[in-house]
Amino acid sequence: MSLLDLKARWLTRLGGWSAWPDRLVALAFMLTAAGLAALSLTRLEVWQSVLLWCVYGATLTICTRQGWVKLFGPVLFYDMIRTSRRTRYAIMRMLYAGFLLMVLCYMFLMLFVGTHLENQPLQRRDLAMLAETFFLGFIIIQLTLVVLLTPAYVAGAIAEEKDRKTLEFMLATDLRNREIILSKLLSRLANMSLLLITGLPILSILQFIGGVDEELVFAGFAGIGLTMLGIASISILFSTLFKKPRDAISLTYMMLVAYVALASTAQVMRMGGHRWMGAPIWFGEAPPTLSDAAWVLNAGNPLWAIIEVIEAISGRGGASLAAQLPGIISRYAWFHLSLALVCIVWSIARVRAIALKQTSAGTTAKVRWYHWLRPSVGSYPMLWKEFFIEGRIRINWLVWLAMSVLVIVTLGSGLWIVGDHALGFIDGRQQPWQNLPEEMKWWFRTAGTFTGCLLLLMVGVRASTSITTERERDTFDSLLTTPMSADSMLLAKLVGNLLGMRLGWMWFAVLLALAVCTGGVHPLGVPLILAACFVYSVVVTMIGLTFSMYCKSSLAATVMTVLTLIVLGGGHWIITSCVCFPAFGVLMLLFGLNRGPGNEAAAEAMAKVGEYLMKFQAGVTPPAVFFVFTFSWKDVDDFGMMGFNRVGDWWYWEVVGFSIFGLFLWAMACVILWFGILAPTFRRITRREELIND
Repeated sequence: MSLLDLKARWLTRLGGWSAWPDRLVALAFMLTAAGLAALSLTRLEVWQSVLLWCVYGATLTICTRQGWVKLFGPVLFYDMIRTSRRTRYAIMRMLYAGFLLMVLCYMFLMLFVGTHLENQPLQRRDLAMLAETFFLGFIIIQLTLVVLLTPAYVAGAIAEEKDRKTLEFMLATDLRNREIILSKLLSRLANMSLLLITGLPILSILQFIGGVDEELVFAGFAGIGLTMLGIASISILFSTLFKKPRDAISLTYMMLVAYVALASTAQVMRMGGHRWMGAPIWFGEAPPTLSDAAWVLNAGNPLWAIIEVIEAISGRGGASLAAQLPGIISRYAWFHLSLALVCIVWSIARVRAIALKQTSAGTTAKVRWYHWLRPSVGSYPMLWKEFFIEGRIRINWLVWLAMSVLVIVTLGSGLWIVGDHALGFIDGRQQPWQNLPEEMKWWFRTAGTFTGCLLLLMVGVRASTSITTERERDTFDSLLTTPMSADSMLLAKLVGNLLGMRLGWMWFAVLLALAVCTGGVHPLGVPLILAACFVYSVVVTMIGLTFSMYCKSSLAATVMTVLTLIVLGGGHWIITSCVCFPAFGVLMLLFGLNRGPGNEAAAEAMAKVGEYLMKFQAGVTPPAVFFVFTFSWKDVDDFGMMGFNRVGDWWYWEVVGFSIFGLFLWAMACVILWFGILAPTFRRITRREELIND
């Protein structure tokens, strides 16, 4: 074959000469978007940027709809029409709007009650402070939803098509790589944007009670949009790299947590002036230092961006909010836009090659040396499948990097504390080990709680796709042809999901062992912490399996599972505060306006009820329980000697008692979920018992 024939085939594979005009038009639109982004970050005012972006969006929409620009293709309209007809998304938006309105009413009612208890009139300054506080809370809630829901929405976009084996048909059409990737990405982003825009009518109420600075509003929504774009680009990249939706979603969460942990740690060391960082020289004559690298790495950290905005509002930085806000948004935008560009281009360039490699016809599974260590299938084939086949994750260098960062930040920080005290012993300090147990206690309260919550989230995501993926791969019917009972199938799914995270639980066990060996955790707290991990992981797995049975797609099951975990992991505090505390406030207001011996006693009783309600809520919240169960030898000794005489210690041990009671309630929830929902529903879906009896 001649070189000319090879070039002709290469051009044909690229789409031929007729495809180049479309590509040039698409490239022009992308370059225009890049130019608008650069102008918006450097020279244009806020209203000018908004106007130009609206004109650009309208032009792109019209040209795409008329077929003049083939940047997205028909997949975009198919996905958007399909998701817009789903009733559950409309219900989620209505519930979210109602939740924000309830929070606003709660804050206003608490302000009203507080001013009347102090016998002071409601002033305009108080209303302005209320509006500013609600807006900051609104932005934090929006940002939390973006961080937790965007991977669930986007990370399964391409992986679901691989799992259903429909991506092969899409790649067999004349659809280009960019049309597939950009269509999937934009449709999921549009669905997320509708949820975030739902809060605008609630936010507009603030204009009637004090108002918020318009620059702060634009900056808040710009930061949320940039965060959503950056996380969505990472999610679509992981969806391209991995074959299973659960792997793509869970590993995206791990990557985000690893970035936030690394960036925050680097920024803390930079602000503390650590000797390894060096002096910041950025753009100076000398080469950049680690301090400059930490500054660049932390530029896209949403947690630190919120801290900077709060410090600018309070005036701690020495400059006004209007002076500091453009710089914060500019750094944040450059980071996330660059990240989005790299991840999207990477996904577009590699989607076909990776999809071909991951198909059953693309490669043949190689027999590794550790495969010989596997036991035979035996009497539990379903459990063997869940443990050795479904539990396997093909980890690439990105995942290894994220896992290494998390292990270094969590375990390395504990070893750093121990090493610092060891150096004090070598240097001859007096009592160098005296403060080690207390420091290790607070280290495990931070690192252990963080690790446990991350593992519970990944367990829930993994369980939410256990049954939906069987349906999407058309393997669920094959399972029904086996002689296994419905309970054995479901139990294998549950146990396999728990054991699938064995490396993560080993990581948590190493952290706990280090805390116990250094005195940071009392031996009595070890069984409590392990029992909490087991009970919470079982309940979270059952919740994911429940949604996986009832939902028709992995996306819906994952989103519903993540939302449920948000509520159980601490979101119920906001709901309870908005429902119960205003009622307590109104009753205390009535007792406060009518002074009397009986009323004061009733007010004290209500305050006591509110205190015990808070302790009960802390006892049923997993992060709070991990925190409370981490007590040291010193805490136990102090309680044994004088705990009944010190109110603070006695209050803490009351919370420990409520946490044990809350753990018992979670264990009862396991029994109720299994015998009341999971097992009966799975028997009804599979009809295994009827067929075996017949």
